[in-house]
Amino acid sequence: MSNQVILKTAPGLRQLLPLPYGPMGRLKRDPLGFLLDGERRHGDVFRHQFGPLVFHLVSHPDDVKRVLLDNQKNYPRNWYYGRVKVVAGEGLVTTEGPPWRRLRRMTQPAFHPQRIAALAGAMTDATDVMLGRWREIARRGEPLDVAAEFVGLTLRIVGRTLLSIDFGGETDRIGAAVTKSLEFLDYRLNNVLSLPPSFPTPRNLRARRAIRFLDDVVFGIIAERRKDPGRDAGDLLAMLLATRDEETGEGLSDRELRDQIITFIGAGHETTAVALAWTTYLLSQHPEADRRLRAEVADVLDGRAPTAADLPRLVFTRRVIEESLRLYPPVFAVVRDVVADDAIGGFRIPARSMVVLSPYVTHRHPDFWPDPETFDPDRFTPERSAGRSRFAWYPFLGGPHQCIGQEFAMMEVTLIVAMLVQSFRFELAPGARVEPRPLLSLRPGGGVPLVLHPGR
Repeated sequence: MSNQVILKTAPGLRQLLPLPYGPMGRLKRDPLGFLLDGERRHGDVFRHQFGPLVFHLVSHPDDVKRVLLDNQKNYPRNWYYGRVKVVAGEGLVTTEGPPWRRLRRMTQPAFHPQRIAALAGAMTDATDVMLGRWREIARRGEPLDVAAEFVGLTLRIVGRTLLSIDFGGETDRIGAAVTKSLEFLDYRLNNVLSLPPSFPTPRNLRARRAIRFLDDVVFGIIAERRKDPGRDAGDLLAMLLATRDEETGEGLSDRELRDQIITFIGAGHETTAVALAWTTYLLSQHPEADRRLRAEVADVLDGRAPTAADLPRLVFTRRVIEESLRLYPPVFAVVRDVVADDAIGGFRIPARSMVVLSPYVTHRHPDFWPDPETFDPDRFTPERSAGRSRFAWYPFLGGPHQCIGQEFAMMEVTLIVAMLVQSFRFELAPGARVEPRPLLSLRPGGGVPLVLHPGR
């Protein structure tokens, strides 16, 4: 579609003053409901204006493709991502343009499939330790918040696979510093009028102490590795240390390594923990899918721990995870700036406005997902997936900025889910109510309290 064609303004809502009531109040209280209701009422391009700020929710997969791929240079990540820099620095999530392209080019080899497959053992070892502790809890018949457990597990896994250290555990200072830093980031992203980090508020001071501690740990590890440049520890840091820019021959600086490591720690455990929490919750609510999953795991593994080589045969297991990510994508929405006037879905998208993409909304588009609120892993069979738009399902986003750790995360979740169902069946604790809570990611509000029963 030509960008010279100026079409009509998209339908939607307008609030002249950004007051804490009306549409803006609902967006703050119930962002998922606001976005989903806007798409259902107004269509695939839904315009909402708060004072001088103009947003367009773009929901159709073809239009999502235009923003993330076909015309992606017109839709850079906006100022909102700059608020992440206080923790992540100049990492892959916060940079744009040539600096981002250089970082992406240099970090991509660390996520080569063969390199990722070699990390499977660290994932299953950490999971086995967690399951041993769960067995004691199961014997007592006590409910367990598996959402909190998965945060600790994925933190341990990212520590082992990234740096070959263990920074999980309730008393571990590194794990506590990571948690405090992410909580601070969560607060800043959900409170855009919060005071800058330089102001000495109690919250800011706690966060700055946690970030300084993490910096000391990470820079210390980098310094030790630099002393023995020929050593390959088999982790992602070793690969990052070895990589060279194909254009200049230079490696990553200590500061660049630090920023990538912190980015991978944050992105590599928060979203994976959320995906695991929603998957186990859904299995507790859908006994037939749970039965089929257990049958496949028993047939493929015959009681042993899974490996990377088993992944191609865990077909239904992957479909369960894909359907979980459809219903509850950890990254539920992203925002992009609009550089120049464009036309999407027959509507004008003006320069200096913003575009909102929501996997949560697109994953419920009735043209691509009949009965969209129903949990149905067989949506992802080859027969039913044939002809479906690439961007009808995009929990890892897409285009040049597609999540670099997608296959890492999918392998991790698949291995863990297989081990979980070998040991336990899941029953939602009596009286528990689990609802999505959109914060830094789409977390289950109040956790996922489950009663564990022997899996066999």
